[in-house]
Amino acid sequence: MFSFNHDIRQRNRRNILGNLILIGIIALFVIIIIASLLEMNRPISTLPSQNSLAKVSHTNDFLSISHLVYYSMRTMFRMIIGMLWSFLFSIIFGVLAARYKTARRIILPLVNFLESVPLLGFLTFTTAWLLGLFPGNVLGVEALAIFAVFTGQVWNIVLTLYQTMEVVPDDLLDVVTQFKCSAWEKFWRLEFVYSIPGLLWNVVISQTAAWFALVASEQATVAIPRNTTLILPGIGSYIQIALDRADYKACIWAVLALLINILILNFLIFQPLIKASFYFKYDNGTGKSQPPKSIIYDLVQPSTLGQFCLKIINQFKNWWLYSLPRIWYILKLNIIFKYLNK
Repeated sequence: MFSFNHDIRQRNRRNILGNLILIGIIALFVIIIIASLLEMNRPISTLPSQNSLAKVSHTNDFLSISHLVYYSMRTMFRMIIGMLWSFLFSIIFGVLAARYKTARRIILPLVNFLESVPLLGFLTFTTAWLLGLFPGNVLGVEALAIFAVFTGQVWNIVLTLYQTMEVVPDDLLDVVTQFKCSAWEKFWRLEFVYSIPGLLWNVVISQTAAWFALVASEQATVAIPRNTTLILPGIGSYIQIALDRADYKACIWAVLALLINILILNFLIFQPLIKASFYFKYDNGTGKSQPPKSIIYDLVQPSTLGQFCLKIINQFKNWWLYSLPRIWYILKLNIIFKYLNK
């Protein structure tokens, strides 16, 4: 009896802890998004200039450690938005390359070429265009930094999705055919799910290039007007100003902040997703591998709030799989893609 009550109390504690962790994760990223959005839609003249930051300010210095927390949030926001755009681009063009011959002949050579272009090559011809999309606004500079994250990882993700869709086992394809799944259901219930483990691991590996591109783009200052160089707040610009002042102590703080950002993203996002995707991994019955460890996943998944979120996700999944395609066929948009397959 005592053991039974002890198990119940322990389960309740884990449930409360899991709920608190999930609330904390949601609150953290909501704060990051709101704090960044409030500062993005402002005149570009509000950005500090490099000349004004050359000397130490005794009241509100740019290299203050308290400012570094805010700059870390801005950098994290750009990384998250860049990853979302990378996924969206990869799903669209990776699927087009895998499904349609005409699109494949264009997309694959273009992606292979763009993968070899260095970051400065992209920034050379995109800076003026992105700034022109939001004239006189900080959003143009933010878009430039987000685009750097995008170019640092998107090409690998596109190729990974294309390659995994090409090697889906025939027995799984036969099951989809027997159940008479539509092309939409075939992709989301089989091909995309089959690709998730490889996609996640590829994103984790591509983070190295993405973080480098982001920090470098924040250091790539924008000269507007010609006699003024403006600085985009972030860890990269913090490092740049610290180097200009030869303040190596501030450089160390910036590197530590960058490492903390990487650890937060890996611990709170990637580790739980990788463990969740392990159960979608195709296995012919001979595999003996164990699922990867994730403390966050183990605490959040069985919690009350975690189960509530899963119910919402399942409702959205049903709408996405079965209700949304009806609009596609009602509008006759499927006819367009028949020509791409020729």
